[in-house]
Amino acid sequence: MKKILFLVLGILLLAKNYNLPKSVLFSSHSWINYRDKNVEKQNFDYSCGSASLATILHYFYNKNIKEKDVLKYFFKNKKNDEVSFLDLSNAAKYFGFKAEGIEIKNINLLKKLKIPVIIYLNLGGFYHFSVLKKVKNYKVYLADPTFGNTVLPFKYFEKIFFLKKGYMLLILPKNKNIDINWDFVKIRNGQDDKIIDFLKFKNDIPFPFRGK
Repeated sequence: MKKILFLVLGILLLAKNYNLPKSVLFSSHSWINYRDKNVEKQNFDYSCGSASLATILHYFYNKNIKEKDVLKYFFKNKKNDEVSFLDLSNAAKYFGFKAEGIEIKNINLLKKLKIPVIIYLNLGGFYHFSVLKKVKNYKVYLADPTFGNTVLPFKYFEKIFFLKKGYMLLILPKNKNIDINWDFVKIRNGQDDKIIDFLKFKNDIPFPFRGK
């Protein structure tokens, strides 16, 4: 899935009639570092779920758990590479955390979240796990295992979130005294929007974040 998403996104970025700001077309090394900061990037087409779980465990809960560690657990406990919320929940418990799946019927409840959660998105027909860090000022901030730190308009996020129901997975510590990195969910006004702010594209939201 990862290869297909990159291919389609690359074609759109190279299209002559696609008007993208220079900050997106000509990314610098520092911009790439900023885009991927505190995100466990997936290394395989099927590992977006594993990378999403590792992102929360490693960068929010300060545990030395990476994508390879989550994959190792799945290789021992699963016969295929398909991963569900239940699988991620079991993996979280294996690493010493609690996990709770919740169906969201009111999208506005996401605005009240204080911790990052794993979500399931429909990206133009491809189903994809991602980490929702924050909803603020009608923008949704993702730590995405494929695309890195990403900013989406709330109305477009709502479309791709509810195309396959609105589920999220809470990863919670068993120990209340755990060291939490609250900077992971801290949004710096103006700065974080420079990553990729799709609001600038108005109605031309590029695939894979274009709602149907």
